[in-house]
Amino acid sequence: MKRSILLAFAALSLFSCSKSDNGSTPEPEASKSTILLTRVIETTGGSPSVRMEYTYNGKQMTRAGYGKLANGTYGYWYDFAYNTQGQLTGMTAFSNTITPTTKKADVTWTNGELTKIIFTKFDNTTRENTFTYASGRLTTDRAVFSASSIIDNKYTYDASGRNTKIEFKETTNAGSGIYEFTAFDDKKSIVSSLPNWTFFLAYSYDLEVFSDSYGANNPLSEKYTTTGYTYPSNETYTYSYTYNGYGYPATMTKKDGSGYTTSYAYEYTEVK
Repeated sequence: MKRSILLAFAALSLFSCSKSDNGSTPEPEASKSTILLTRVIETTGGSPSVRMEYTYNGKQMTRAGYGKLANGTYGYWYDFAYNTQGQLTGMTAFSNTITPTTKKADVTWTNGELTKIIFTKFDNTTRENTFTYASGRLTTDRAVFSASSIIDNKYTYDASGRNTKIEFKETTNAGSGIYEFTAFDDKKSIVSSLPNWTFFLAYSYDLEVFSDSYGANNPLSEKYTTTGYTYPSNETYTYSYTYNGYGYPATMTKKDGSGYTTSYAYEYTEVK
C-alpha cells in the first residue's frame, strides 16, 4: 500500500503540526485540558512491543522515541525545536543502535499553517514535503524525492470532517491508488491526540500505527485499490476498537481480506 511505497523511497523519519485535528497549527491553548498520546504498543504474532513513545513539556512534544530497548533507552529518537509562537521549527535525529535515514528537518509556516518540511539525510541530500489546506483541513501533500520521483496525495472529507478518500500518484512507475472509507465510529480520531501530526504524515511509516484515514473519526472499513503495482492491487480492511474514558481508542485491530491482523494499544495523558 502507499505506506510500503513511501518506505521504498525513504525509511525512518517523522513529525508534523496541527490546527484543530488537521496537522497545521501550533500546540493547544494552555488554558484547555488536552489529551496527548504517550505510547503505542504493537502486537504482531502474539508478541507485544513498544513501537513509539512521546515525551512532552506541558502540551508541547519534545521527543519521539522508537524501538525501545530493554534498558529503557531507544534505538533512535527525534528531538523537536519550536519558535516563540509555539510552532514546530525543526527536528534532529539521534541513535543508540540504528542510524535513521534522515538526520534533521526544517519546517516552514505560512499564515499559521505548516506548509513545507525539508528533510536532510545523513548524505546531505534533501527531500521536500509541501502541504495545502482548506477550511482547516489538510487537502494535499506532495513529497519530492528528486525531479523524477514525486508522490502527490489528495484528501477528501465529508460534511462531518471525516476523511473519506485519499488519492495518490507517484511518478517513478506512474503508479496510483485510492483509499476509500465508508464507515466510521463516533469517537475521537487517534491522530487528534498527536500534536503536529502532519509532520509524522510526511513519513507514513510513523502513522501506520494508526488507521489510514485522518479525519474527525476513526474508520471501520477501508477499500484500497491501485494501478501500476503488483501488490496489493485490490485489498479491503476492517478496523475494530476499544475505547478509554477520554473517548479515544485504547486498542485497535486491523484485519485484511485474508484475515491477517495487527493490533495496537494506545496510552494517553491528560494535561491541563
